[in-house]
Amino acid sequence: MSEIPDRQDALDAFARRFLMPDAPNGNGHHKASTGGYTPTDEEVLREARKARNAAKFASLFDEGDAGAYDHDNNRADMALISHLAFYTQDPYQLDQLYRQSALMRPKWDRRDYRAGTINKVLADQGDTYHWPQRVRPKDGVFYSSDTRKGNSEETNSSGTSLPFKTGREISVATPVETEWVAYPWFAEGTITELSGPIKRAGKTTLVAHLVAKVLDGAPFMGGATKKTGVMYLTEQSPNSFRRVIRDAGLERDDFHVLYWHESRGIEWSELMQSVCAEAKARGAGLIVIDVISRWCNAGGIEENTTEFANKAMPPMKAAVADGLTVVYLRHDRKGGGEVGESGRGTSQIGGDADQLLQLTRPTGGNARATVRVLSAVGRFMDDTPEQLTIELDQERGEYRSLGDAAAFARSQAMQTVVTVLPTTPEGAIPTNTVLERALVAGCNRTHVYDALGTLTEAGTIKRIGKGRKGDPHRYYKPEEFVSSDPPSYGSDESNSNPEEGNDGRKDPGVAVTEPIEGNGNGNAPTGGWFGSEQRSYQSAAELLADPPAWLAAQLERCRAKPDSLLKPTAAAVSDAIYGSAERWREVLLVLEAHIGPDPRQRGEGEL
Repeated sequence: MSEIPDRQDALDAFARRFLMPDAPNGNGHHKASTGGYTPTDEEVLREARKARNAAKFASLFDEGDAGAYDHDNNRADMALISHLAFYTQDPYQLDQLYRQSALMRPKWDRRDYRAGTINKVLADQGDTYHWPQRVRPKDGVFYSSDTRKGNSEETNSSGTSLPFKTGREISVATPVETEWVAYPWFAEGTITELSGPIKRAGKTTLVAHLVAKVLDGAPFMGGATKKTGVMYLTEQSPNSFRRVIRDAGLERDDFHVLYWHESRGIEWSELMQSVCAEAKARGAGLIVIDVISRWCNAGGIEENTTEFANKAMPPMKAAVADGLTVVYLRHDRKGGGEVGESGRGTSQIGGDADQLLQLTRPTGGNARATVRVLSAVGRFMDDTPEQLTIELDQERGEYRSLGDAAAFARSQAMQTVVTVLPTTPEGAIPTNTVLERALVAGCNRTHVYDALGTLTEAGTIKRIGKGRKGDPHRYYKPEEFVSSDPPSYGSDESNSNPEEGNDGRKDPGVAVTEPIEGNGNGNAPTGGWFGSEQRSYQSAAELLADPPAWLAAQLERCRAKPDSLLKPTAAAVSDAIYGSAERWREVLLVLEAHIGPDPRQRGEGEL
């Protein structure tokens, strides 16, 4: 008798697919599916990444971070399934989606654990996502009702038949919800402008990294992308653009580049027709034009004239009508301005675009040299934030959000306040002096006042004085927060070009390096909360598991004096992770667990 081979894996897969029962709800009844529509895995993930809690979802699904659940993987599993179950109540699909996540571990292959987790979530599930029906006519062509009937009343007096469409036809022809190539920045089938100062904003760097995510269908700053090929029209020389390709990871076959110097004799409308034809042939859905003033060779027509806009925009609109998505880059004028008004040349160009984005440096001189503010105005502001502060994590090769511009400004104000304060009670300075110094650094008055309150409460700075005439409130920072040199946040002078590093090499974003105790000349490295450069960390647990030198020293001091140093250390950890000390409460429990009990509770005597 031949031996029966072990096929447990195949049996488990079969059981998951056909034998896993629908989960009952609290009344013992099985839940209905998602409104009669079964979404694909890609649709579920796309909607989850667009939700307000997308950051929490990404932390679980993409990073496998259980830090928010006290590093309890079972609770993290439950949380992720709860996120997914809002969009699909199919147990098999929930299982398959979980297996794609970074939380996947051998325990999930235990049917009792897997089924128990899914069934518990579905039994407690409340509201669910309503999937819109995406109905399209069979032929994909839409006519007005009279035209379909052959009615000649739609022919005007000139004999020209106009292709009017009814409101119903339009509602059927377009998705109920906006489709995105890169949420929430580039809506599918639209024209988007990205403007910024010449050679100072890093427009090409940003778009190149976004394109790399689109080519993979991977999230960009937590937002979903739609996988598609890309046609990129660049004004740069091959040697210059080669660095862009290298730094963004674009050395691949679905990224198609056209150099301006190799096609400058072709008229603009003819060129765009050929680009659209190539895009269709190569399966590319996104066209990037870098920059529009160079590529729209208008035969001597000035960029600031209406005639220039009349020549530049129609070929791009034709591309959109053909189902493509167009992004064009544009230089800001010397005086700059608000988003939508800063672009060089005629404003009609921006007026014809659907979405206007602007990439600038933060105001003031105390931000890191490579931090940027991405502003937006347009037709999709229900999804697109008005302002977002972003930064390129060089180690990971991708951009990350530092939060909305207001939150970043508050964080910068706190960093500035710590920088300008003296280190002794004798040298403590009054509120007005702190305010004057912070305003010079570009901080907002209200943010400075808020920073003084928050930092004092956290114990990061000290306040003395009774706050009355003759004895005003005065502030200083304790010595434990002082490095050899005061913190120095990047400025235009230290690195005026975000695309050029201090050594002259191409640097597409922030230089984030592991901090060291010293730099060989007796001084501490600059930048960061305690005067050291910052690396990118995704959680407090990750940072504390392998702390840089400045934090390791601070942790030892904190262990010795937890009563006075626990909150300031939490503020430092928060700043290293989130770019803001304001979120210190979120890391406090993890920090307390890391440093252990009070030495007095360990029987080590009084401090």
